[in-house]
Amino acid sequence: MKKLILLALLTFFLISCATSLPSTEPSKEMVKNADTIILKVNQTANEAYRGFAQHLTDQGISIDNSDSELLLLKTSTITDAMIDYRINASIRSNNDSTMIYVSGVMVSDGVVDGLKVDNAGGVAIAGKDVWNNMNELATSYPNESVYYKRN
Repeated sequence: MKKLILLALLTFFLISCATSLPSTEPSKEMVKNADTIILKVNQTANEAYRGFAQHLTDQGISIDNSDSELLLLKTSTITDAMIDYRINASIRSNNDSTMIYVSGVMVSDGVVDGLKVDNAGGVAIAGKDVWNNMNELATSYPNESVYYKRN
């Protein structure tokens, strides 16, 4: 009986891990497993690039790599809830608006391991805490609207 229960739990765990949700369009509501925060800002792309970089450094986060032509920012490793991750930000602009796309990637032994920081898991799970903290950091930047997207 114990083996059967163990097998059922293992099967449930593997199925839940293997299930991936499809991409979503940006939504003002938090989406399950959202992995991108999009800030609509009332600034030019260059102002948003400089302003968001300053916002991160004001919060004690170092910029590891930046590209002022492509308007990309990558932070140094941040340790939060005993998890190491980096924040990536890209700024995109068209005639109507400027958007800052913020995402995070997990880091293991100083190397990006490919796992995204996302809105998954229960409240007690450390990864969820990292998402909440990254979301709070991003949305504390002055913005007109906030959207969430799952890639």
